[in-house]
Amino acid sequence: MQADSIPKTIAQASQQMQSGLLTSRILIKHYLEGIQKLNPILKAFITVFEQQALETSIQKDLERDNGQKCGLLHGIPIAVKENIDTVKVKTTVGSQLFCKLISQRSRDRIPLSDSVIVQKLKLEPAETQIFLLF
Repeated sequence: MQADSIPKTIAQASQQMQSGLLTSRILIKHYLEGIQKLNPILKAFITVFEQQALETSIQKDLERDNGQKCGLLHGIPIAVKENIDTVKVKTTVGSQLFCKLISQRSRDRIPLSDSVIVQKLKLEPAETQIFLLF
């Protein structure tokens, strides 16, 4: 899929997925390629769950292909800001000061539970794929 044909909004992506013009895997691959290309310069993402994203995109596409009822966010990739707790994922808030304060008590801050917003995203009937932290 050409970069100019990638949907610009969640609504467009959802509509194209529902109509079969776009798959979650194609969308994920496009975004991951952009991250790989630009992140060394921009340093926008601290953690990228590339393998998990690719595996989840295949699962979401199969669910859609098998006729499973899919919500509007089904297969839509999202990014979670790195200051929002995500279970078992190092959270630094992108701040050296935060890391220094935390490191006085422990080496890293790795939440034992998801924040409320992440919990709600995971409970969404279409369970979105959380694969990026920035």
